Amino acid sequence: MVRWGQRTAKKIRSRSPRRAELTAALAGLGAEPPVMLGFPDGFLRENAAKLRERLSYHFRRLRADRVLTFDHWKRCEIHPNHIEAGRMAAEAAVFSGFPLLHREHLAAGLPAVQPKEGWFMGPLEHRPNRIVEIEATLDKKVAATLSHGSQIELLASWFVPGADPRKLTPAQRGQIQGGARKFLEEMARKTAAPFASRVKLAETFE
Repeated sequence: MVRWGQRTAKKIRSRSPRRAELTAALAGLGAEPPVMLGFPDGFLRENAAKLRERLSYHFRRLRADRVLTFDHWKRCEIHPNHIEAGRMAAEAAVFSGFPLLHREHLAAGLPAVQPKEGWFMGPLEHRPNRIVEIEATLDKKVAATLSHGSQIELLASWFVPGADPRKLTPAQRGQIQGGARKFLEEMARKTAAPFASRVKLAETFE
């Protein structure tokens, strides 16, 4: 389900790799293909009410058990899409259980059901209350992350000083992949440090 609206052909082409990359990442994790909502990148704030309605619809349709999203209360978060996606996902997780909201969903046969859990992913503003050990699944996480090539290559200079993301050589791509893996592993190790007696590599949630 994709709604591209009136965007130009150039912008549509620029989004096509993102969809393919997300599909590949999810397939590597054994997940189903993504549901693409089609909102223009960078403008979730302007479409917040519609985003919340669409999320409520899919939470009801899928009878979601858990919603995992950005921590929109984090003071250092500056990306408007991350803030709005987190806020609307949290609201939709609650509102999807209210039968008086979006009655058209119920008229279409969907139940007013609420996800059992809502998790905010880190880095977090507050002390986490969920710790997930990822040592056994780190390779899958790295592979899924590297599936987002168009995004990883934008960070090329992090891993290969002076690299031009538009003209990467095979050797430079290999360096980027190695750097990304090292970065993710170090993050997981630092996250696990306060709980080192129990886990070596971890992600935290709230």
